[in-house]
Amino acid sequence: RAHNGRYATNQGVRFVRPIPRAYDAFTRTLATNLELKRLAKRFHTAHLVVYRPQRGVAGLWVSTRSDAPPSLTHHHCGTRYKRIPGSPLRFCQRCQKVVQYRYQPPKNLKRFYVHVNLKTNRILWQVQMPHDDFYPLGVDRAGRYFMAYRKQFRKRGQHSTQTVSLVRVNLRQRKVDWTYSVTFPKRTQRRKGNAMLCASTDLRRVLIREYDERGTYRPKGYLASPRARGKIIDVAASSHVTIPVPVSSYGAIFGSQGRILYLTSHQYGRIYKIDARTGRLLKTVYNGYGAFGLHFSRTERYLY
Repeated sequence: RAHNGRYATNQGVRFVRPIPRAYDAFTRTLATNLELKRLAKRFHTAHLVVYRPQRGVAGLWVSTRSDAPPSLTHHHCGTRYKRIPGSPLRFCQRCQKVVQYRYQPPKNLKRFYVHVNLKTNRILWQVQMPHDDFYPLGVDRAGRYFMAYRKQFRKRGQHSTQTVSLVRVNLRQRKVDWTYSVTFPKRTQRRKGNAMLCASTDLRRVLIREYDERGTYRPKGYLASPRARGKIIDVAASSHVTIPVPVSSYGAIFGSQGRILYLTSHQYGRIYKIDARTGRLLKTVYNGYGAFGLHFSRTERYLY
């Protein structure tokens, strides 16, 4: 396709409308808003996770560390490094030393959710997470709640268990108002399954499922004993139901009401329709070979 938006076909040249590039609103805002970018530089890491321009607020997922990380551009004497092309080494002309940068894990790492006023670019309030290894899951469509998750492996001899913890931050009450944890069964070290998460748009239900990337060529995968499983969590009731899941379920999506769950099987090329309240299988659709991500149309009449 040419730059002017036309391409050649068997019938000649057709003029089409150029496809606009899709940029993430969070990344674009953090990159263009200089005041917000300066605020983010105060922390060790910062990610924009909530963006409400109509209300004039935003949420940053930040982390802090007690020690100062080693500089990538300047030596401890203050002289700017001279990089050696094609090498991770750096040269200080003042000290006449060659320095190799090595990553140092941060000490006393802490994670926070920081609520920011977009007009003044000031921090309104912040909430610290219970542990330093939490990661953002998403925010509901009404902008009332924000949820984060944590994965934890525990080794016991040749077996290991995986525990996934969830926390929900109430953006109106400015505190963590809900926590929940689920544990997956024991497995050997070589055949442990990682966990994938999917939440409904209103954050009322969350699906946590095991997947086995290396076992797709086997009929039952490595996660055969016990079989790979998923857990549908009801946030309001603080309970969950356990369902069997395929070993390679890359796609999962809830309906707008959170009552129906759609799950894919890349290994068998199937799409499963599941009742999210009871975990009962309602329908199976054969999609041919392979099935990846899922997405609804605007009216939810079609599933892509």
